[in-house]
Amino acid sequence: MDIAAETVPIVRAAIADLIAGFPGLVGISCLARGADSVFAEVVLEAGAQSTR
Repeated sequence: MDIAAETVPIVRAAIADLIAGFPGLVGISCLARGADSVFAEVVLEAGAQSTR
């Protein structure tokens, strides 16, 4: 939940690498502070739609 600011780019890159190449990707997150929010941002950047 409390990832350091300098770690965020590393986490972003790792998530982006893991989800690359999955057409129709659906990500589910509770949008908690930290890695959950980073995950949601990366999934949206990859083209997934938000369904709030």
